[in-house]
Amino acid sequence: MADRKRIIGIFPPWAGLQNGSFADGTNNWTDTGSTGSSPVFNTVSVNAQYGSQIFPTALHLKRTSATAGGYCRATSDLIRIQPNRKYVARAVAYGNPGTGTGVTLRASIQAFQSDGTTSITTLEDLSPVLDSGLSGFYELETPEIGFDNAYYVKVHLTQYNQTGTATIESWFFDASLVEVVRDLDDGVNYAAVNNTFAIQQGSRGQALAQRSGRYGGADVASEQQENDKVTWQALVRGDTSDEAVAACEAILVATERSNYDLALEWRAGSVLNSTFFPLRGPAEFELAHEAIRLEAGRAEYVSLTFPVAPLTDSTLLTTTIASHTQPTVITTLPNSLGTAPNRMDVAFRHSGGSAPAFCLLGWARRPTTPLASSVAPFGIIEAETGGNLSTWSASGTYTNYRGSAGIKTTVSAGGSASATFAVDPSTMEADDFTRGTIDVEVWARIEIDAGVSSPRMTLSLEPFAGTSFGASQYTPEFGSGGKLLVNKPSSGAKFRPVRLGTLTLPVDYAQPLKWNIKVAASWAGGSGVFGLDYLVLVPARRRACTRTGVALDATYPDYVASTSDTNKLIRHDLSGLVASGSGAFGPDAGMGGSTLEPTHQPRPEIGTLGGAFDLLVWPSSVVPDDPVASSTDMATSHTSVTGKVYVQQRHYLVR
Repeated sequence: MADRKRIIGIFPPWAGLQNGSFADGTNNWTDTGSTGSSPVFNTVSVNAQYGSQIFPTALHLKRTSATAGGYCRATSDLIRIQPNRKYVARAVAYGNPGTGTGVTLRASIQAFQSDGTTSITTLEDLSPVLDSGLSGFYELETPEIGFDNAYYVKVHLTQYNQTGTATIESWFFDASLVEVVRDLDDGVNYAAVNNTFAIQQGSRGQALAQRSGRYGGADVASEQQENDKVTWQALVRGDTSDEAVAACEAILVATERSNYDLALEWRAGSVLNSTFFPLRGPAEFELAHEAIRLEAGRAEYVSLTFPVAPLTDSTLLTTTIASHTQPTVITTLPNSLGTAPNRMDVAFRHSGGSAPAFCLLGWARRPTTPLASSVAPFGIIEAETGGNLSTWSASGTYTNYRGSAGIKTTVSAGGSASATFAVDPSTMEADDFTRGTIDVEVWARIEIDAGVSSPRMTLSLEPFAGTSFGASQYTPEFGSGGKLLVNKPSSGAKFRPVRLGTLTLPVDYAQPLKWNIKVAASWAGGSGVFGLDYLVLVPARRRACTRTGVALDATYPDYVASTSDTNKLIRHDLSGLVASGSGAFGPDAGMGGSTLEPTHQPRPEIGTLGGAFDLLVWPSSVVPDDPVASSTDMATSHTSVTGKVYVQQRHYLVR
């Protein structure tokens, strides 16, 4: 079977069918009959793809037991489609397909006329057999089919001969969402010359940190990889010499396009899954002209070189976030099968309440279970859970504190307060190019009165066993002297977001060890409240936010500027888009920090790539460390927020 090589146009994941074309069928499946026990249905909104543009019907079908030779079938509700488009059904089995033998999976599309009752046709695909105890990822795809007058379809998924447990997903694929700019290996006008296809990795730009000693060598401290290159030689043909030359010109037209919304699709031989190389500019073109070949064979040899991104794209995971309250840590994102750093786009809809001018996003591989009496150094740590309280008092009746709980004191003279929070860094993924450490950035929501004189907060890391087993380690930004709080209110007691600094934590998977994060406060005198509501911990190299330390005035680039229904999208490159309600997106203020690229590196106790990750979202109606005193109060929460998270799975070469 010949390879597939096509230049395709890529639609953004929030376009197309995501805007409502699936309104009649999404996440609504029914059992249409079985022999043996009935299936168990679990509908979740995951697994949408752009590049090949797979969008989910999001069915997880589990069959716990069945009679040998029986079957189980799930059928979607009617799905509205558009005429003159092509559609594909896909079914995927993954994990352990079961304990029985001869497990057969079949996907089909059934088309109906506009009345929704008159069946036109049913097209069924191949039926692979999954052996007992075999683990893996198996995918079916029906051939592309088009309808001139059909306005509805149903997707069927049938599972035969299952005597154990299987997890199945079924997807629906609108092929019209892929713009085929040029097929460069169609076997008619274009054919790749054997043994000429090659993928060349881009050069690595590395920063080296020299070790001491004659033979110490150097460590790679950071790296920036250049574009890869995809090359091959194509035989370009035509029925006449003019047609052959015109076909060469058509390649130039297709490869000269400079927009970054194109990808090179490559599928090797009988391989089921395509690989998508995002194009990074026009291709290089070389024509090896021979007059006799053109005149006699009506053909030319053309060499093509495409600059492509260092990583390839596969399935896009789309997760719908139900109505929730922020700040929060979203733990419902799906497992990623990407073997390389993924790309993530995040969209949240806010309406009413206080507009969140500021927002912090942090992400981390889902932490493992921490040691007893400790937590992972990621997410929100409630202040009332702290230990070794000095001066501060904990209570569950504090007004406007998160959950009505926190720690605080009333200042009457100079003094200090402190609390410790036990964390287990081994639950986290170590930073790249380190000897097993992770930099964690710590933020806080505090309550401070205008009458408190010279308030400071100091952040440090201490051995859990006490400072007799290691000295306190302070943040490089503020050291042991701590941070002077400049964002006091103009009058009274108000809540403020504060960035406390960065701590470097050791990550040892083999020998986990608890550490204490110590938060200390001090003041020179005055009067009023000084309290701590909660801490926010994010990996310093895996977070993004809007501006801090500047005034919230007319020049500030608001995360969300209106209390009306606003849909704010932050793309993986930190650029921002905004829409009024469900309207179309337009350019808006973005964020600074790390690009949104959740990574999944192998860990000794896990031993595999991929996995789930969590996303922290911390919006604020007040800018952290705003130097201008005001009476504005930081809102306790932002309610009834909905959203979507798009994770583009990526690979070093292929899925």
